[in-house]
Amino acid sequence: MSYLKTLIFCLLTTGVMGQSSVTQNFIKIVGQSSSTVDYNGITVEFTISEIAPNEYKKVRYKSIDSVIEEVFSEMTRLNIDKKEVKQDFLKGVKQNNYNKSLTNHYTIELKDEKELIAFSQILVEGYKLTKFDYLYPSKNEDLSTKLALESIDDAKIKATVLANHAGKKVGNIINIEDANKNVKNRNSSNKKEKTYSYSIIVTYELL
Repeated sequence: MSYLKTLIFCLLTTGVMGQSSVTQNFIKIVGQSSSTVDYNGITVEFTISEIAPNEYKKVRYKSIDSVIEEVFSEMTRLNIDKKEVKQDFLKGVKQNNYNKSLTNHYTIELKDEKELIAFSQILVEGYKLTKFDYLYPSKNEDLSTKLALESIDDAKIKATVLANHAGKKVGNIINIEDANKNVKNRNSSNKKEKTYSYSIIVTYELL
């Protein structure tokens, strides 16, 4: 009995997880569900710069084309497909304000962390890995439907607990309102997995 009282208290006081209203004729409650998906790719950003001469440090000039050739040669050695490399022309060919060297910006999408580790092993002067993000599957109707149905089941369980406490029974569904409309689109972050959440507001008749 103490467990039931605690559950009812939580449902009534936990905000979104327990938003509800009970009247003589109906009960309105929020049902929720979630699904965690693993990453399905990794996007990497990197730069390639020419090497400016420096007499004091005894550094010789190396053209940006020479550095590009070395980097791509390393990619071939590490079994990374250089055909997947895309130059970011929106960032253009920029000149470093400090040493006036030219810099190209690139992106490549890798399959997994094994390729990422290999990519990070490229040791070429003028090359710099600047950023990487995990990618996730795109939104699809199957996932949306699955989460919606699970949310309705969750709402039914909560409604039944509250209705029983009020001495009533849960009847037919009067109304269903999608609280978030859809599951989030393809996204990226620095985490290996992503959780998609879904909420539906369901109104049941009370008998």
